[in-house]
Amino acid sequence: RSDGASASQALVVARVHNHAEIGATVNEKEAGELGRQIVARLAAGDTAQLYQGEDGTFAWLLPNNIGLANHLEALHAMFRSPVALGARQIDVALSFGVEIGSARSIASRLASAVLAADEAWSEGLRWKLHDPSRQEEMNWRVSLLGELDVAIDQGEVWLAYQPQYD
Repeated sequence: RSDGASASQALVVARVHNHAEIGATVNEKEAGELGRQIVARLAAGDTAQLYQGEDGTFAWLLPNNIGLANHLEALHAMFRSPVALGARQIDVALSFGVEIGSARSIASRLASAVLAADEAWSEGLRWKLHDPSRQEEMNWRVSLLGELDVAIDQGEVWLAYQPQYD
């Protein structure tokens, strides 16, 4: 849903990139404790309402007027220390993605923030803002194969050989 309060806030996503690896090495009780400890660290950043997804994604809304860069750097610093699960120390590899307040639906904004977090991770950054100017490029990429299938079915694509001689 989209409302005035959420549209005036930044949607922040913390993405745990080694979530599957961690999940494969801990039992159910340890996984629950790990989730609680991650939430506690994120909540230190005053995340009043925190959404926790099953795939290692955590999301919350922040006022646009806070020092976003400093806030995210401080949260990231909290994860430099491993999470203690009994005698085990678990390193949590995460990055943050941010979608600055817009009139789009929360679901669309969440997807954009997750994409920004994934881009931050692949670029070696701690956090990244969603770039709305890339929306057209994303629309083109997700529809390219479908358009190619239609073009092939309608005979608009053909194979041409170009002999080359040395």
